[in-house]
Amino acid sequence: KTHKMKIADFKYDLIPEEVMSPYCCMDCISTLQLFNIFEKKVREYEKSTWGKVREVINIKHEANDLYIKASVRGVKVNRDKVLEIHNSLKEELDVVVSEVLNSLEVKKAEKIIKRNALIKMQEKRKTIAPLSRCRKEWNNTTFNISSNQHKTILFFDVMGLKPIEKTDSGAPSVDVGTIEHFAEQGIEIMSKIDKVNKINKILTAFLNVEKGDNENKGLWGLTSDEHPYLHPNYNINGTISSRV
Repeated sequence: KTHKMKIADFKYDLIPEEVMSPYCCMDCISTLQLFNIFEKKVREYEKSTWGKVREVINIKHEANDLYIKASVRGVKVNRDKVLEIHNSLKEELDVVVSEVLNSLEVKKAEKIIKRNALIKMQEKRKTIAPLSRCRKEWNNTTFNISSNQHKTILFFDVMGLKPIEKTDSGAPSVDVGTIEHFAEQGIEIMSKIDKVNKINKILTAFLNVEKGDNENKGLWGLTSDEHPYLHPNYNINGTISSRV
């Protein structure tokens, strides 16, 4: 920040030796101190409550070694299989989305959404909109399964469900947790919307064949026919529970 440098341009060799050397020495001393503290704890566990503690630590070390090798060497990805899974899920998604959009509940919600769109359009005008313009607005307004506003109308105005939590603005939440909650209660349309969300997550976050804005994400976006290897980045220390 002092030198107004971008993080991407920063390298540790930019730091002068007289600053870096004492830091490195203290880093080494701190590591040894921590090792002695934890080694003492491990021995206490071995003698008293949990004799397997060192075995677990060794397993974690072995796992870390595998993570490092995977990151450096890369993991080979079968791109043909990725494409096959993508196509299969895409077909399944089209079927489920069609079922949702053609359901009685969504048709009722869509009428409300269309009416709201017409009212909003009229409010913006100084004179009443012509009938042709109203027809066009009505026909062009459809239920959007990704719209939180549309889902709010569907869930609470049409289906009469009770909100289980609210957003920071005080509106009823229509997030993934809410949808899963009602899906678990056996509400068919909620189960289908939940399925749409899950398939979309796999398609966009994990496979990413239709890259779009996510150019460098997913099994497809991060590999190529010339280099079908994925070099994963494992954030081993990313959680308190040490899970990966």
